[in-house]
Amino acid sequence: MKTLLIFLVLAIELTAQAIETRVEPLLGNYVGTNGIKIQVESGGCTQKNSFRVKRRLAAKNQVIQLLFLRVEADTCEYYRPTGKTLLFSYEELQLESGESFQIANPLGVHRVPDCSN
Repeated sequence: MKTLLIFLVLAIELTAQAIETRVEPLLGNYVGTNGIKIQVESGGCTQKNSFRVKRRLAAKNQVIQLLFLRVEADTCEYYRPTGKTLLFSYEELQLESGESFQIANPLGVHRVPDCSN
């Protein structure tokens, strides 16, 4: 019985971790001189540490691909139609001057704001 209880607790924890980590659809991105800005959906609690960046090398063209993964859900209820913009420096992304890269995240769905007021 004790073994079954431990197994169930571990299974629940692993399931929760799997749900929390997901590829984040981006509302937009901007590549500038200081780094990469990503625009993501937010209920008001999204922070930079809500994300982990996975780096991989695209086999066919040898370009670094960056994948922004959400590791903490935003559980706040304040809807921000434009989302939140986060800046990741090139140093944080381990990118060096002149290096080629791609952002591999899909584009998210935009909503038209209610302008009837």
